[in-house]
Amino acid sequence: MIRKISHFSKIVFSYLVILVFVLVIMVLTNVFIIRAIDNNIIQLKIESLERKEAALSSMLKEIDEYTYQYSRDSRIADMIDSDARGNIQVGMFLGINRSIPQFSSFNTATRNYVLSSLTFLKNSGTIITDTFTYMTHHWTRDYLIHGYGVEEWRAVIDTTGRVKLFSLEPKSALIDTSLLYRTNLPYGSDGSSNAVLLLCLNRKKIEEQLLAGYDNPLAAAYVIDQSGQIILTNGVPPDAKLPELSGRSNTFAYDMDGNRMTVFHISSIYNGWSYVWLLPSDLVYSERNFIVMVIALILGSAFVFGIGLIIAMARRQNRPVTEIVKLMRPDARANPAFLKQFDDLDWIKGNIQDMMLYEQNLRKQLMSN
Repeated sequence: MIRKISHFSKIVFSYLVILVFVLVIMVLTNVFIIRAIDNNIIQLKIESLERKEAALSSMLKEIDEYTYQYSRDSRIADMIDSDARGNIQVGMFLGINRSIPQFSSFNTATRNYVLSSLTFLKNSGTIITDTFTYMTHHWTRDYLIHGYGVEEWRAVIDTTGRVKLFSLEPKSALIDTSLLYRTNLPYGSDGSSNAVLLLCLNRKKIEEQLLAGYDNPLAAAYVIDQSGQIILTNGVPPDAKLPELSGRSNTFAYDMDGNRMTVFHISSIYNGWSYVWLLPSDLVYSERNFIVMVIALILGSAFVFGIGLIIAMARRQNRPVTEIVKLMRPDARANPAFLKQFDDLDWIKGNIQDMMLYEQNLRKQLMSN
């Protein structure tokens, strides 16, 4: 019986080694497959976010191109050249309507963000802070005026940079939040730029665009200008500790308030702004996690099935040894029907007959003595 168990164990162990080897090969193969899936997911996500950045940069680029055309308007040129005093003034108020040809050149995507515009004259080379009041226009889809509101803004006009953003708090309920996109007009009476065009942009729409398509409450995004200041945010908690971007790759893992996040960092080639998205890793890798779960179920099922198959095959191969042991029992020889089942196993039948003949010879020798 000990030999029978030992033989069975060897058969099981042999098949178990084969099963483990096959499972290891499958696991290693799936690891490489999952890594390839991860790389593909990250690449697709980066391309998707790059399209968002490109759309916003395209809007700003179109505004800059519009500014160049706007500065060539003869009415604006005459107004700027007539400003001999050099004091800050509200030179002209513009609305987005068909009376200004350059505004109609905006494509639909850009017009959705622009609310109104103002032109300022300023002392070249100085920083001036001024409080002023003007009429704000709201526009329908065809960009006709349908409402007015009085707004009070505090604008810092800085000549040290070509483009500045000013986050202003409106007093009217007609606009939720706005920002001013500042561009120096490229000429003046003395050859220098002494006029500024301020476009009032819908800040809320721009910030919503950063996370369009991401409904997860943990998702966040923000934009950093060239000086490192955060100018646009969406979903970023006020006291959140934001990741350090210098020296990091454009994609890396980050823990924010106990939540596992994946950071995507894209620098705009147009104006040097940095666009940063913090997306929950479960959201980013949701497809991968599903594939991993399916693979785990397949491997688990294969392991259970393999164990069952090993036991069945081991019992099948161990059956002749078991039956030989049974034949050594005293009652085995008295049961001819028991022996008939081994007719197809000639070597077993021959061994049994030899053993029985040998036993008979021994009995005869003992009786003769």
